[in-house]
Amino acid sequence: MSLQLSDPFRPVTCNVFVATRGTDKDLTLLDRFLRSLYTSDFPKKSQVTIMGPAYGLDEARQLGSQLATRGAEWILMSDTDIVVPKEWWVEMTKVLLAATPKPIGIVGPRFRGVPHQQDVKFTDNPQGPMFELGYYDSDFLPYHKTGDPIYLFDGFTLFRSNFLAETGFYPDAGIGWFVNLPQRTKWCVMIANNVVIDHNKG
Repeated sequence: MSLQLSDPFRPVTCNVFVATRGTDKDLTLLDRFLRSLYTSDFPKKSQVTIMGPAYGLDEARQLGSQLATRGAEWILMSDTDIVVPKEWWVEMTKVLLAATPKPIGIVGPRFRGVPHQQDVKFTDNPQGPMFELGYYDSDFLPYHKTGDPIYLFDGFTLFRSNFLAETGFYPDAGIGWFVNLPQRTKWCVMIANNVVIDHNKG
């Protein structure tokens, strides 16, 4: 798919949601993540919502996603054990603003980090700065191993606010839920090939 940017290129509003277990280790990772985020080119005025250990992960994501959608076009949902590079947001924004046949509902990066994730192996992926992810494109998923469930973007995902409002829930990491949604013909899922994020438990 060729990349066609909106003209003119414009800033994109994005709020952040993070769920934490509240342990000393998790709070250390949270501090590391937020420092990397706000020393990068990510918008500094973004709202950050943090849900603590009083909630289960699924409940925290459900509530946090609803809070984070207020006043922003996109929501970044991240685990605490993520580190972003100094420059990534401008490249990600190119994908968020891309002209596609269907509106983009979900965007994820490439991952570098824990062993069961693809370790930045681009050679077999569709070429270009982004590509649409289909249900059977398991070879191109950022988080996949033969025999494992087909995961989407565990740990770091961008959702369009309108997409979350329409689907009504924050999905788990699997991609099967998306194929079964009535809205699957309206929205598309993109991988930003040029954005590489570290998923590192430290």
